[in-house]
Amino acid sequence: MVPLYEYAGNSTLASDWANACANDALVVANGANSGAPTSSDSDWSYEEGDLAPAMANCYSHGSVRGQALGYIDTAYGDTSVGTVEQQMQEWISFDPSVAGFFFDDADSSSTSQNESYYETITSAARSDGRSIVVWNWGADSGTSSWPFPSGQSFSTSWPSYVVVFEGNASSFQQWTPASWESGSWSSGQTTGPYSNSLAAIVYNTSSNSLSSVCSGVDRLWSVSANSFGYYVTNENLPNPYAGLDEYNATEVADC
Repeated sequence: MVPLYEYAGNSTLASDWANACANDALVVANGANSGAPTSSDSDWSYEEGDLAPAMANCYSHGSVRGQALGYIDTAYGDTSVGTVEQQMQEWISFDPSVAGFFFDDADSSSTSQNESYYETITSAARSDGRSIVVWNWGADSGTSSWPFPSGQSFSTSWPSYVVVFEGNASSFQQWTPASWESGSWSSGQTTGPYSNSLAAIVYNTSSNSLSSVCSGVDRLWSVSANSFGYYVTNENLPNPYAGLDEYNATEVADC
């Protein structure tokens, strides 16, 4: 799961997208104004000329199929449902093949109002035919398992993935996931009841630390009930997603 918020017009944009998509990734696109590109953007010509074809080319790499997602900032529920729906339509207009959306700054609180908000925008995405929806919590409270209710079956209002960790390598190596995410973390043997469809994004990871970070990713994968999305990059703040990590091919092999 690759957040690739690279500025349209960068000389490496096309190759970074091609390399990410060739590794069967979910690649998150972002426009100049932290949302869907529109003709009113100051660098629209670059978005239209560079980013749009890079996203379109993501969908076919022989037997491997990358998938592009559109970035939308939900501002912890403060972005109105109408604005989110408008941005989804803008993404679909920009790239009719976009596979879904990455809802950033998502709120993990289990209040009825918050649950309703994220279920509503997720259902709207699915009604538009977009199958992949990611909620980026960045972290969780340790008890917020509400997108994965007991006796779950498929629901159009639930996400495909929830990002439960986003931070630097040092923090990740000290992080312990909540029990609902990973079951018996201490033994690494018993899976959590609804620990599928989770993800971690780790930045500021040196090449020397890649192996140990990937070991953590692999451990999370082994105790998850189904799938675990990840991205590890050497890039750091203020924007660790302005380009592809320098060890992308190695990362895929190690993680």
